Amino acid sequence: MPSNFGISVYWPFLGGEKNDIFFFVNSSLDSLNIITFDTRLGIWTTNLSFTGQSNKYYFNLYPWISNNYTGKAYSLQFSVVDIFDIINFIWSNSTKIPLEHSLYDRSATFGSPQVLMPNNKILYFPESLINDNTTTLMASILVYDTITNSWQITNTSGAIPNHRTDYSAVLTSDGRIIIYGGTSKFIAATPSLAVLNTSSYEWSVPSEINHVGPLTSHASIMVKNYMIVAFGTNATNNQSNNCIYKLDISDPLRYKWSLFSNDTNNFALPKVNSTTFPTSSNSQDNSIPSHLFFGIGVGVGIGIIVILSFAGFLLYKKKFKNVSENYIPTPGSA
Repeated sequence: MPSNFGISVYWPFLGGEKNDIFFFVNSSLDSLNIITFDTRLGIWTTNLSFTGQSNKYYFNLYPWISNNYTGKAYSLQFSVVDIFDIINFIWSNSTKIPLEHSLYDRSATFGSPQVLMPNNKILYFPESLINDNTTTLMASILVYDTITNSWQITNTSGAIPNHRTDYSAVLTSDGRIIIYGGTSKFIAATPSLAVLNTSSYEWSVPSEINHVGPLTSHASIMVKNYMIVAFGTNATNNQSNNCIYKLDISDPLRYKWSLFSNDTNNFALPKVNSTTFPTSSNSQDNSIPSHLFFGIGVGVGIGIIVILSFAGFLLYKKKFKNVSENYIPTPGSA
């Protein structure tokens, strides 16, 4: 790892012809540098050569999401999406978010949860600010179409959850989006768990077994029929969370929590050689094989990079937002 590179506070994204290279973007006021890690060869490369340029207000801490269909990665950055071709290394930008959608643009300013859908649209879930009195943000979702380079607002119905910040959103294999955790005006957001049916865009609140309590500033990923939740802070008592939990979502009406690991300091990383994400299984075993936690990877290195980078990003994001949430860049303010 490059000795002068603060990997833990930048958001990595996957790319390359075989989807086995991690990209890290490091920007400053006068330069932008891309560092890569080849997970097959275990080699770091600094100052990757690319063409094009970023949005004027590009900021390191905003998340990226990769789309294998388009061969590009996307990061919402102050009214536009920065787009990086992960095969040909070309940087470009999307059309600007229409002025009539400015409320939803602002709600996504500090790296709100995002979900890439099978139809190649990215859903940017709203994230309220501490001083934001808007209570209807979760009723509408900002959507970017990566194919047509266009924007729209999708309205939702049902048991619409309260607006919140520092929460997670993941997509299941059958089209459900699960949002979990977060806070609203310094207290745990309610409900802590909500599900969006992306066929009807209707919200619902499933029953939970062995509820683990609401977390905030945590990391969540989907593995088969399990949502894995790690790190963060307990939103009720403000204590750091050192446990890793798994949520069994195989029953769409009743979700079951259980402990995956309670010792992250000595967590044994298994050796994984698979380069594909685990597919669904008919097994009824309530336990989840440990190798599935890092099933997206091609080895121990990937798991370490993803988890440490995401945890560092969440911590830094929270600190940055507390002092900068009222700042919205405008021309001439750089």
